Amino acid sequence: MFSKREYEYVMEIAKEGSFSKAAQKLYISQPALSKFLTRTEEMYGVQLFERIGKKMIPTYAGKQYLEYAKQIV
Repeated sequence: MFSKREYEYVMEIAKEGSFSKAAQKLYISQPALSKFLTRTEEMYGVQLFERIGKKMIPTYAGKQYLEYAKQIV
């Protein structure tokens, strides 16, 4: 189970569409945010975002995760 902050990380990535913009808004480093997402995706065994260039687009699983995260936050 993740903390509220971790759900906010995924929601910010979706909102901003990039690691760098989301990391800046969250006041954490881009590599730390990238590692967090990789760890989260490995834990769930699904890809939460399509990486198209530098753009992050939620997958179907990502959209489901985001809906759950919104309810938690």
